Amino acid sequence: MNDRIAYFGVPEGAPQVLSLSTSSDRVQLEVGASYELWASVDCFVLLGGSSVAALTTSTPLTAKLPKHIRISAADRKYLAGIVSTGTGSLFVTKLLIREVSATPNVV
Repeated sequence: MNDRIAYFGVPEGAPQVLSLSTSSDRVQLEVGASYELWASVDCFVLLGGSSVAALTTSTPLTAKLPKHIRISAADRKYLAGIVSTGTGSLFVTKLLIREVSATPNVV
């Protein structure tokens, strides 16, 4: 028998909104939680401790394409974001992960 398991995230509450500019800003996240990141503009993000600051050489995040992350370490529970020019918003939504199991019908 082949069991198939799929995981998907359901938004849990309103997103935290990080104001993006040419100065790095950050939000605190919960260890063990999963998040969806959605940016209104191309930006750069970095996980780290309470003093983390993103740079334009940090991990790029493409505008309007969701990215999913899971926070697994206490020393990386802050998410920082920055843009190279202009301003924008980074929406950080905590996800409630659901598991769906399906067993195919056997004829």
